[in-house]
Amino acid sequence: MILTVAMNPAIDKTLFVEELKLGATNRAVDVSRNIGGKGINVAKNARALGAEVAVVGFIGEKSKHVFEDYLSSLGIKYDFVIIPNVNVRENIKLIETSTGQLTEINERGPDVDHQLFEVLKQKISQYSKQADVTVLSGSLPRGLSASAYKEIITEIRENTRVILDASGEALKQGIEASPFMIKPNLQEFSQLLGRDLKEIDEIVAAAKKLIEEYGISVICVSMGARGSVTITPEAAYYAEPLYIEDVKTPVGAGDALVAGFAYGFEKGLDIADAIKIATATASASLMLEDTGPIDLEVFRTLLPRIKITEVR
Repeated sequence: MILTVAMNPAIDKTLFVEELKLGATNRAVDVSRNIGGKGINVAKNARALGAEVAVVGFIGEKSKHVFEDYLSSLGIKYDFVIIPNVNVRENIKLIETSTGQLTEINERGPDVDHQLFEVLKQKISQYSKQADVTVLSGSLPRGLSASAYKEIITEIRENTRVILDASGEALKQGIEASPFMIKPNLQEFSQLLGRDLKEIDEIVAAAKKLIEEYGISVICVSMGARGSVTITPEAAYYAEPLYIEDVKTPVGAGDALVAGFAYGFEKGLDIADAIKIATATASASLMLEDTGPIDLEVFRTLLPRIKITEVR
């Protein structure tokens, strides 16, 4: 089973405009509205691949039925900690159809107190004992310290392989608890290291040091249109980006990548095959106008096209 933790779920509203003009009236040519947040996005794509998935996390009381109905429709188990009398946050995604450029405006979400966090930690600990892989991803809600992911990983790392997909101080503190895998994008990885990384050999060298220092087993650095590089203690692999003629939106591609890795690890695949599945899942997500779930038939057509090379 794959367990995903939805710390800060959201309604994702994606607006497509031909050209975004600041300070002017913009007309949307298309709109989509989806149940989201990184933990939810990972869950629905892992489920689309065929995994048994459970979601635990926080949910605003006024929005819980919408999320519960949606997850039930996908066959995903859920067990939420209810935040009384609030809605979930709403995130706005603005996509220029002329350039493909994405602009995001994300709300911070409701406040969470220490008592609710303790309840969530108990749920995570309980479910992690049955989970082959546990995914911690996304922003932390207001009220929680940046050490929240570190606290969770410390409690469950003996039960399950933890994938951490976070940024900033939450990532910096989270790696101190030795997660199984981290998946920063290049900007987040550069911020973590405190210097601007561009070349693959620089990324690999920096990742090797982190692996040695913190006992991390896998680091995948996603680079958008440049593909990704995945580093383990033994090797490093570059995954070439696929050319997708009909890219709809990059929103959720990183979450789809994480879902593919989680699925690969849950199935006991070697790292090269896990990278191929993750890359094909992310590529399939680019062909959607929302954050998934991916189309399994599209995934199957893309998988044989994935090319990875070992970085020497």
